[in-house]
Amino acid sequence: MGSKRGAGKAMAALSLCMAMVLPAAPLLARQAPRRSNALPAYDLSKELKVRGTIGRISTRSSSADGLPGTHLLLHTDRGTLDAHLGWGFSVRAERMRLKAGQPVVLTGMMTRYNGRSVLVVRILTTSSHIYVLRNERGLPVRALTPSAPPAPAPPLEEGL
Repeated sequence: MGSKRGAGKAMAALSLCMAMVLPAAPLLARQAPRRSNALPAYDLSKELKVRGTIGRISTRSSSADGLPGTHLLLHTDRGTLDAHLGWGFSVRAERMRLKAGQPVVLTGMMTRYNGRSVLVVRILTTSSHIYVLRNERGLPVRALTPSAPPAPAPPLEEGL
């Protein structure tokens, strides 16, 4: 008999706590601070094209070094910039046949991540292929078709 009464009191206490906490949940969610290393929404109006030569290709596995994934260190006529291609098998440099010294045109949006400037690349163009890496909202294309690698476009009529 005593255990039923104790269980009843526990349920009443739990119900009272839930009644006090649940109404405050939306208020707490609205006040949650935005992470400083979160990427801003992709904005097509801020998109730019950058022409340059690949200086170095790297893969970062941790967000402490910047955006995780494949990066190109691109040498341009205005200096050097960090370009993020994305993460995963489909955007590996060897899969897209990228190499240091290769001229490319990158279309993307400049942003900051962990206090560093980075070009989030949406389209990568080489002398023979066009790779669409992200859609117009900045989402990785492979996320829409997980088993398909980025499909190269037919060869361009003109070089870079």
